[in-house]
Amino acid sequence: MRFFFYGTLLDADLRRTLCGPAADAWTLARAELAGYRRGRSRGRTYPFLVADPAGVVAGVVADGLDATAAAILTLYEGSGYRLARLAPAGADGPVDSWVFLPRRRVVADLSWMLDDWVVRHKAPTLLRIAAWRAALPAAELAQAELRWRGRGQTGGPAA
Repeated sequence: MRFFFYGTLLDADLRRTLCGPAADAWTLARAELAGYRRGRSRGRTYPFLVADPAGVVAGVVADGLDATAAAILTLYEGSGYRLARLAPAGADGPVDSWVFLPRRRVVADLSWMLDDWVVRHKAPTLLRIAAWRAALPAAELAQAELRWRGRGQTGGPAA
């Protein structure tokens, strides 16, 4: 499966903390998603994508994720996000990918930059993620994984 990452998931340490060593095997390719802009809401340390006809968001397409990784990412992103199938532009053209979008309209009027996040927020974020992963009930992960397996490697989570 393929996902377009545009925020904190651009960081290799964060991906590894979430999904373990399997994250190192994913193929990453630069891509741009047109029709959106990346922004941050006051009080948040992570970005959202906001529809913007003139916007273009740089990120990466991660390929090779399995159902377990997709389930972990879905649980991590939580109910505030929905999955959309979009086609960011890669070096060889559009790449059909899953993208996490906010479930409801958000005010994301502040800028977000990965370099700033790394310096100011990465360390505590990794600690929180490690604690979350350690506490994640195996049954909850298994259920989320089954939803992804129910749609096959190219589909998304079954409803």
